[in-house]
Amino acid sequence: MRQEARRLAVTRNGCSGRRKRIVAEDDRSSSNYTDHRQDKQIVEQRMWEEGHLGMLRLTLGRLEKMVGEQQRQAVQTRVARAQPPPLARRRKKLLGGRLWWRKDGQEDETTKRERG
Repeated sequence: MRQEARRLAVTRNGCSGRRKRIVAEDDRSSSNYTDHRQDKQIVEQRMWEEGHLGMLRLTLGRLEKMVGEQQRQAVQTRVARAQPPPLARRRKKLLGGRLWWRKDGQEDETTKRERG
């Protein structure tokens, strides 16, 4: 009975909800709060772990961002390489919209539209 009262008192004016949740989840914790020091240790350890997980998530996010940047730059360079040499555009218009630097001689949309 006294233990129950102590448990209620602890939950009423003791630790925050997060700590309670951590203690409740952890199987090492005592169900009736007899060893409060152990619970405190558990809570501190879990808080520390969660903090470190947060840091890991941050660094992972940064890494992902960096990798994304690199990929985007690679794509940009690929696109830049795929474009024709600067004089080719003028010659393309003279050739009536066929892309002569492409093997299949695909037509360009803009010149089609210009021709009607």
